[in-house]
Amino acid sequence: MSKKILHVLSQRPSRTGSGITLDSMIRLASSKGWQQAAMVGVPANDTRLQVGGLCSDSIHPVRFSSDDSSAIQADLDFPVPGMSDVMPYPSSIWSTLRDDQLVAYRQVWRRHLSQTIEAFAPDLIHSNHIWLVSSLIKDVAPEIPLVTTCHATGLRQLSLCPGLAEEVVAGCRRNDHFLVLGRDHATDLTDALNIPDNRITVVGVGYRDEVFRPENHTRKSPPKDLLFVGKFSNAKGLPWLLDAFVQLTQRWPQLRLQIAGDGSGPEAEKLRSRMNGLSPGVIMHGMLDQENLAQLMRRCRVCVLPSFY
Repeated sequence: MSKKILHVLSQRPSRTGSGITLDSMIRLASSKGWQQAAMVGVPANDTRLQVGGLCSDSIHPVRFSSDDSSAIQADLDFPVPGMSDVMPYPSSIWSTLRDDQLVAYRQVWRRHLSQTIEAFAPDLIHSNHIWLVSSLIKDVAPEIPLVTTCHATGLRQLSLCPGLAEEVVAGCRRNDHFLVLGRDHATDLTDALNIPDNRITVVGVGYRDEVFRPENHTRKSPPKDLLFVGKFSNAKGLPWLLDAFVQLTQRWPQLRLQIAGDGSGPEAEKLRSRMNGLSPGVIMHGMLDQENLAQLMRRCRVCVLPSFY
């Protein structure tokens, strides 16, 4: 009988880097014979959940309020909190959540975790982010091995939400092992949780190499298009990329900047308005799935991500 993994992601899958990493991890584990299920945080109106090719019966959502009416009742009456304060979709900001909202958040996740673990009986739990949900899983399932992937955003939230930092550190320190994307993250995690290096493994960033691959032939005349992939925010360096692009088009007027991503809130709307004003030189594609993003990448000369992080 195959081993079972329960994956836990407290924010929306497939809409952020951690969601894409999880998608790749689930697909690879499936190819190795693991039986898997996933718990994810989603808006109540998100009825077409996709996580790593899992069937719908294997996806267990915690539903948050959405920005429009939904026939499905939400488990929590506020939007999904994002691990970054600026997300590519409507979200709550951790530092602004009230005490009663935090109490309800813990209660709902504990209840859903308990129900899912009892029904699925995983041999291993894999959680994402050094944050609140990862800190309380051991309360629900103390005997099941727990591996947590650190995506660095949780470490930033420790400084943004000092009132939650002690709870998160104490809870996550109990987890059995940790995965990080780079050596610098390993150092930061060791300092934050005061844990030894032998409980941390550097795994790199997950992606699907059967999807993100070059063309099989050499293009005689490569396009001069540039590509930005990410959310519409100042932290990603997008305003300064647009400044640079305007300067470049004065010398190369045929240059195009392809934009794959989205954003919400005043900052994103300001950037969206500016990019609309730069049309047809700037082309916005919105959120793309991995296959369509890979096709767009193959049409561009270089991908630029001037993120300040």
